[in-house]
Amino acid sequence: LYSTYKQTKNRNLYYHEPYKSTQKGVPMFLLYAILSYLLWAYIHEYAHLLTAKKLVGVKSYSMKIYPHTHPRLGLVFASVSYEFEKTMTKAEKTKISFAPRIPDAIALFLFPFTYNLDLFWIILVGGGLVDTIRGSFIFSPTSDIKRYCDGWGLHYPYIRTVQLSLVGLSLSLFILLRVY
Repeated sequence: LYSTYKQTKNRNLYYHEPYKSTQKGVPMFLLYAILSYLLWAYIHEYAHLLTAKKLVGVKSYSMKIYPHTHPRLGLVFASVSYEFEKTMTKAEKTKISFAPRIPDAIALFLFPFTYNLDLFWIILVGGGLVDTIRGSFIFSPTSDIKRYCDGWGLHYPYIRTVQLSLVGLSLSLFILLRVY
């Protein structure tokens, strides 16, 4: 007997046709991308703040998660400024600069497993890959990668290559899982 009821894959209530959300078009993609940017800007800056609070203490702080002109740094995509409770050592400054790489690493690990999820989740987790790519280049003397490479005596081009290679690996695994 023919039924008009459309079966889900293995009767899984959470299954949906892959990339079904792309039917919503460009406006939803742009909305998801903007939300992802805001979330990852917050995650990135909060990682700095949380690490600073743990290592040296923070009396007060100001966070902006949108593009703006910073009084000292010029044009930035997001920033956090803080007043420390004690003087920071070079090692502490290095750890604070490295902090956003931890949530980025989690995103790099999780991204391949979003292959069968809604476009919203793919873009949301993929924001961590974009943050890793952006964080692999020196845009100013205060760039995170410059600070932690200098602080730990690491060769910047090598670290950039490792970070970008991990992004490539994550994307490749995503594509392989999506295709097969």
